[in-house]
Amino acid sequence: MGSQYFWPLVDQWDGHSWTQDYTPTPGGDGGAAGLTGVAAASRKDAWAVGEYFPDFEGTKTLILRWKGGEWVQVPSPSPAGNGSAAVSQLQGVAALSPADAWAVGEANTGRSPARRWTTLIEHWNGTRWTTVRSPDPSRAGCANDRLLGVAASRAGTWAVGSYCGAPLVLQLKGGYWRQVPSPGPPTGISAQLASVAVTSKTNAWAVGDVAGRVLVLHWNGTKWARVPAPSPAGAISAVLAGVSAVSPSIAWAVGQADYPRNVRKLLIERWNGTRWNLVPVPNPP
Repeated sequence: MGSQYFWPLVDQWDGHSWTQDYTPTPGGDGGAAGLTGVAAASRKDAWAVGEYFPDFEGTKTLILRWKGGEWVQVPSPSPAGNGSAAVSQLQGVAALSPADAWAVGEANTGRSPARRWTTLIEHWNGTRWTTVRSPDPSRAGCANDRLLGVAASRAGTWAVGSYCGAPLVLQLKGGYWRQVPSPGPPTGISAQLASVAVTSKTNAWAVGDVAGRVLVLHWNGTKWARVPAPSPAGAISAVLAGVSAVSPSIAWAVGQADYPRNVRKLLIERWNGTRWNLVPVPNPP
């Protein structure tokens, strides 16, 4: 799932091999589109989200749905409106059931003087996607709120991203999204969270980077706390972009590490219930 020449690209696993699926091209001949998140509620019900660029109309949210036969575009709100500088884009999606899914991202009207980035959360109720009110905690002098990942389960629904260079964590509670305190970086250092996973009310993970080093946070049911995680030896920078967890003792995180001479390598880490460890991964030449 992603883009090829900035057209939507979706590959599907059938139990034996990967094959490319046909996807709509909503940008038309003069536009472009890309996908950044995917989630499945069942074998016959899945969602993919991202953005597309119709001519002279800014950037619009893009949501595709798979219902066991083909991918089709589903109408979705683009709250930033129209105009070449307006941006509404989705970064992540999570699905609980065919009638309950969440998508997150950011929006910017492009209008002066603020040119403010705001969090964007949309919900599927089984009939349509609608925009849901979400916190924008940016401080005075900074207008840069965005969401990059979302996880939904019967144990809880979380969204993560950044605001003003600090990690942003939101929780759905009582039907409303609320900001939950999380460890921030030292003054003058930027950090963000890119992905979140939840297995229970007392076990959730969020990953990203702080000052170009891997960042891992853990939820124990009461608070978020930073958990040590290694960065590869010799790397100039290392970031985690995705996390998945199946139990309190099994979790995986993936990302990339940059080395001198413009070398970039894949990065995988595993939680064994006690600590995070680097996992050897083949890297193409």
